[in-house]
This record gives sequence, structure tokens and C-alpha cells, in this order.
Amino acid sequence: MKHNYLRLFSAIFLLAVAENSHSQEYIPLLDNTSWTLTIANFGGGQDVSVSNPVDVTQGGFTYKKYNDPTVFGGAEVMVREDVAVRKVYRRVNNTDQLLYDFSMNQGEHIVLGDGNDYVVLSKDSVTVSTGRKRVRLYLLHMIGDFALNSETWIESVGSSQHPLKPSYEMPQDPYIYTICSYSGGLPVYNHGLANGQPTPTVCNFLALKEWDPKAIHVFPNPALDYVTVRFSDFQTNASVIVRNTLGQIVSTETNIQAFEKTISLNGPSGIYFVEITTDRKQNQAFKIIRK
Repeated sequence: MKHNYLRLFSAIFLLAVAENSHSQEYIPLLDNTSWTLTIANFGGGQDVSVSNPVDVTQGGFTYKKYNDPTVFGGAEVMVREDVAVRKVYRRVNNTDQLLYDFSMNQGEHIVLGDGNDYVVLSKDSVTVSTGRKRVRLYLLHMIGDFALNSETWIESVGSSQHPLKPSYEMPQDPYIYTICSYSGGLPVYNHGLANGQPTPTVCNFLALKEWDPKAIHVFPNPALDYVTVRFSDFQTNASVIVRNTLGQIVSTETNIQAFEKTISLNGPSGIYFVEITTDRKQNQAFKIIRK
């Protein structure tokens, strides 16, 4: 009987400790947080920073308003966190939309902003720069045996792709993913470290350049029959030449007078090079893959 009481006491004690540690373990996402994101395609990549939020009050709640530099021309995103229940919301059309729920466990289901049901397929952890691990949730939306959209959430970091957007809203090209995150100016998440790479990703937030609004965008990549060249401002005499890997010209557009131009990819599947000259005689080239 004595041993039974001891076992019962030990079980109650361990349960209380577990519950207490569970309530203390959660690390908030919005704690003077900033991120470094990479915008990458076959033509290379560029690092941008999501930082310096301002507080905005709406509907009785205080939100952190960030500028999202991954959107052409920038876009404002407002998010708030309910630390007590481990949930993060973003403001969409004057309504709170659930962005993250870090209280979930493996096997549980949730309906996200796209209206689809997701199941937590796995719950594990990743190593971060501070030495302590962060909880990671992998969610999957399936129809029958077919896997469709997925989400990877990391405690105090957000998504492994974009911290302020769900993955189902992210474009296939360019590919955008989180390489570093910071809390109070100190590095926390490191893409290379979290993914077990021998050499961690170099995180130098202070040296980051802001998103270049003068950048030229060529999309989609990979492409089918056409690509679109988008300029940062109206062009009066730009030109685009598309070459194959032999250097042969397969398509040409001259005297472009527009913000953007759709270019034909004439030829079989493979690699092509899109050479662009703006009306200010700025030259830039992109590598495109045709499916």
C-alpha cells in the first residue's frame, strides 16, 4: 500500500511539474522580433529584412504592423499574439485570421485561413542560435491519399518560409524562406543550424540592404511558353533578348514602352537567358528554365 501511495504521489508531482513547465516553456513570437528572408530564383537571390514594427490599435487589440518587402512595392501586415493560448493572429479585411497555433499536438486537426483542414503530422524541435531548441510543427492538408498544402511552424520564429504569411499564399517563384530571426536584436533562428548543415547560415542583420525597389523581376521561373518582365517604373525604350544555351537569339522585344512586357520562349524545354536593357541603359540578365 505504501508503494502505491508513493507511485500516486510521484505521478501527481510529475504531472504538476510537466504542466508548470509547459506553461513556462512557450517563447513568444512577437518579442521585438525581426527576420531575414531570402528571395531566390534561378537568377540568384537577395536578402531582405522584416523589422521595425509599429504598434497599431484596432478592435480593442494592439497589433505589430510590419512592412513586407517581399511584395512588389511593399505591403503592410498586422499581427498580434495571445501568449496565454500560444496563438498568433494576423489582421485580414478587418478580421483576425489565425496564423499560428503552437498549442497543437501531433494528430490534431485545424482549419486555416484557406478554409482547408490540416493535420499536425509531426511535432519535434529544431536547434537555434541560443542553444535551446524550439518546437516545430509540420501540418499537412490532404484530400484522400493526396498531399496538397503544408505548413512548417517554428516556435518564436513563425514559418520556415515567411513569418507573416501562411505557406498557401506563397508563390512558387521566386522562392521565399526565412534564413535568420532575431529577438531584441539578438540572433535566434538560423536556417543552416536548424537544418543540420555543417556550416550555419551567416546572419548579419545590421549589414542587410533594404529591398531594392529598382529591381527588375522576371517570372514565372520555371516557365512554360512565356515569361513576364516587370520593371520598377515605366519604360520608354527598353529591350529584351532571349537566348538559348548556344547563344542563339530565340526572341526579341525592342522599344518597350510599359511597366511590364510578356516575352515568348520559342524553343524546346531547357535553359534560356533573358537579357534586359532599360531605357536608362541598365543591363541585367536572368537564367530561366522552360519546362
